[in-house]
Amino acid sequence: MSDSEENFTQMGVKPIGSVNIIFYTNPEKDALFLQGEIKDKDNQLPNATIIKRLTQSLKGTVVDSGIQQFLQQLKEEKKTDIIHVLTATPAQHGNGKSFVQSDEADLVKTGDIVGTLSAPEAGVDGSNLFGQVIKGTRSEEINFSFDDSVYIKGTTLIAYREGKVIYDDLNHTLTIDAPFKITISEDKMKAHFTYLDLVPLTAELIHKVIEEEHITFGILQDKIDEAVKIHADTKKPIKDFLVAQGIPLKETKQGRIIYSFETTVARTFEEDKKGKIDHRANNSIQSVNEGERIAIIKPPKEGIPGRNIIGITIAPKPPKEAQLKALKNVRSNKENTEFYAEKNGTPIYKRGTISVVDIMQVEGDLNLSTGNIDFDGSISIEGDVGDDYSLKAEGDIFIGGSVGGSKIFAGGSIQIGKGFNARGNGTAECLGNFSAKFLNEAKVLCEKDLIIENEILNSDVKALGKLIMPEGKLMGGTTTVLSGIFVRDIGSPLGITSTLFPGVNFLYSDRKEGFEKQLKTITERTEMINNTIGPILKDKLKLAILPKDKKANVLNLVNELKTLKADRELIQSELENFLDDNKSNRINEVTVFNVLYPGSIVKIGHSQKDFKTESHGPLLITEDIMNSTVKTGPIKMKNSLPKSNK
Repeated sequence: MSDSEENFTQMGVKPIGSVNIIFYTNPEKDALFLQGEIKDKDNQLPNATIIKRLTQSLKGTVVDSGIQQFLQQLKEEKKTDIIHVLTATPAQHGNGKSFVQSDEADLVKTGDIVGTLSAPEAGVDGSNLFGQVIKGTRSEEINFSFDDSVYIKGTTLIAYREGKVIYDDLNHTLTIDAPFKITISEDKMKAHFTYLDLVPLTAELIHKVIEEEHITFGILQDKIDEAVKIHADTKKPIKDFLVAQGIPLKETKQGRIIYSFETTVARTFEEDKKGKIDHRANNSIQSVNEGERIAIIKPPKEGIPGRNIIGITIAPKPPKEAQLKALKNVRSNKENTEFYAEKNGTPIYKRGTISVVDIMQVEGDLNLSTGNIDFDGSISIEGDVGDDYSLKAEGDIFIGGSVGGSKIFAGGSIQIGKGFNARGNGTAECLGNFSAKFLNEAKVLCEKDLIIENEILNSDVKALGKLIMPEGKLMGGTTTVLSGIFVRDIGSPLGITSTLFPGVNFLYSDRKEGFEKQLKTITERTEMINNTIGPILKDKLKLAILPKDKKANVLNLVNELKTLKADRELIQSELENFLDDNKSNRINEVTVFNVLYPGSIVKIGHSQKDFKTESHGPLLITEDIMNSTVKTGPIKMKNSLPKSNK
């Protein structure tokens, strides 16, 4: 045992050979501590026998382990810690007043005696190092706790309600558990009644309990009468009997967009008769024809309010129209509810807009004869993409082979038939899904799902959808995913550090700030136009005498105001959808189907856990908010495998 000198009183110093030995005691003087300081290492150090002789004049028991620690430190250090070497006989203090249960006190009524307080126990005297007596004290404190179901009068404990006396010997707690209770569901839509007594149950008692719980709506009188009858007929307890039920909310069905194509395409691995996968043939780029209807908008349907048993009305969310803006090669009808392709190509949906783009086909590998590609459409490469290339597409990118240390950006999805062997130099960014056979030292950012077949090794991956790799290994690097992580193994037997951040939107701050900046720009431009043409539009005479060219300018500004208004509504809707999606799509969980290895770090919300031992799945990692930590637990395999967003 060691501590700082501030907590001890020095008793003296004794030179022994080449060592000065300083004597300390604690404030109670019932323990001796030594500290050694070497003057000359060349001389002989003291041994255990000498140290014990130094303590012979004091009263107490030698702490052999302390003496051994003291001698060992003398061999290794010039000055030792302050170390405990002798203990006197400490005083034992009384335990205070205990609970003594009355023989008849099992089921009690209000006012019955539950038990009494025992007389406080006397303490046992001890002595200090100098043989002086240390008096054991008598405690007047009550050494158990009790709730408001019990009160004390003198030394008598009296029941404050009817029920069963429950005393917990382990935790020293006393309560009277009522023979009846109301359990209210978390959403306050249902109340269940339990009655354990043999005394005949009455409807009046149930109503009294209901009233005490402030239940004012949805009280089921026929169910209350039924409970009373069942208890009278069977003389058995009534458990979890429904006695009140609210009217559930019927939530609003928000406006939605229905596409004739998949807005995201999941990676599939179909084997041929020989069990091989032709990754080059697994092209997910879609196509539409000129004149084809590619999307329709369905209007919202307003919900119906509900009411809980406390009497509070629960309002549905206000209805919200779905917003979609036609961009390149897409036209809409007058109501802006149907959208049609104006040419053959690939449909692309991103951030509230829809367009149709061309498809660029590259047979074989991307090489120096092809060079970097920046294409206003989708790109399909049959073979491999080596190191130091740049690929940029407004639409999707499909690569049948593998990718080296290159930079890839897609306004849609990215699909790599084999692996992304970036080796610290490759990056990929897409607004749709990203899929590949494996990642090696890659940086990947995607706004939807990340789907990996075999493994992710020492990579930095970020996704606003899910990480889906039920047969894959996640080893090393950093993983930041909004909608949950589903993986076979995390880490490796070698203890590779793998850091996971489930339920985190890596774009939240930048995207929210971007929307707000666009709205600010529109507001400022709208105010400037209104200040310019407002006085003219209000005065018909001024408008009438304007020259022809200035009238045209005014008309252009009026049309611009209409466009700004439409843009504002679209951006505002996108911002609201973004905030809603960020909340509804957040899944603060990690699902491990096989093994979680030591060295894995999971941070969820404000909690973090560094896993030191190996755990076997299937298991679910979630946040334990009450205890500010991360916890693991079993998971049922049914429905645990996620599907990619469609």
